[in-house]
Amino acid sequence: MFETLFITKLFNGEFVQHMDYFLEIIKSKNPEHLKVVELMNKMEPKYEVMSSIYKPERGSDLTPKIQAADDRRDAAISGITAALEAFCYHYDPAIKNAALSLMDDLSTFGRGIARLNYQQETITIGSIVKKWEKSPDSVIALKQLNLYEWVKEMDAANQIFRDYFLTRMNENADNPEVRFIEVRKEITHLYRLMINQLEVFASINDDEVYKETVNRINELTGNYNALVIARQNSDDDSEENGNTEISNEN
Repeated sequence: MFETLFITKLFNGEFVQHMDYFLEIIKSKNPEHLKVVELMNKMEPKYEVMSSIYKPERGSDLTPKIQAADDRRDAAISGITAALEAFCYHYDPAIKNAALSLMDDLSTFGRGIARLNYQQETITIGSIVKKWEKSPDSVIALKQLNLYEWVKEMDAANQIFRDYFLTRMNENADNPEVRFIEVRKEITHLYRLMINQLEVFASINDDEVYKETVNRINELTGNYNALVIARQNSDDDSEENGNTEISNEN
């Protein structure tokens, strides 16, 4: 009866706006008549809290620094990998063998390290550096290929990223954005309860008000689902053109 809203795929601004319209529909049809007063009384205060702490342009001052450090270490691991792959075809057997040995080490960590999420990449790069530094043969091979300083650069960028990221995590402990996420989850739960309750009453009631409520909510749902679908189609087009942006914060 009710169309399913792609609620988890709505951006925060879209979510706030949708819930505003949704609550207005319920109020216009009289919550008491719809028998959803109790849920409405729980949902409205939480919506007010969420609306008051939502700020579209909010963001940590550390975010650009974190991104810059991530770009720096991405460039390092990608460059080191590309250099090793090239050296694997070197005409000098000693250089070729040094590269093959280091590539064997690197292969144990999988491919696409620069595309891992923030935490996974931090751990992986740290493990690579630790593995190479603990092996005298690896250190010799890196110096032979003039890659030792590049690995130190990657390690430094990774440490800087780690420090910035941990600082932002500490900031987030009291960040309104964290509270926003919590309230959004609570409202999502109440929204689903209300939809289920309305669906039950609509199925056992011939009252025209339920039909009108269902139609208006479905129209609202359709509009917001269309936004999500359009965004997904746009992302698909970007991927086909090689312009996909990969989110690192999972």
